[in-house]
Amino acid sequence: MLPAPGERDPAGFERRMAAHCARLDALGVECRPGDGPRPRQCRPGVVGQPLDGPPSAV
Repeated sequence: MLPAPGERDPAGFERRMAAHCARLDALGVECRPGDGPRPRQCRPGVVGQPLDGPPSAV
């Protein structure tokens, strides 16, 4: 359950997520950081988010 909008602490959430991702890294678990994928998590030539090219025709 999410706290009410006025009770949310975005800075605290980012601190907790950074600590959690550090623990996952220590265990060898891939974790995508909040500022985007790491270079090894990118796939060259594959459109991602945010869109790197025109929208696909799906």
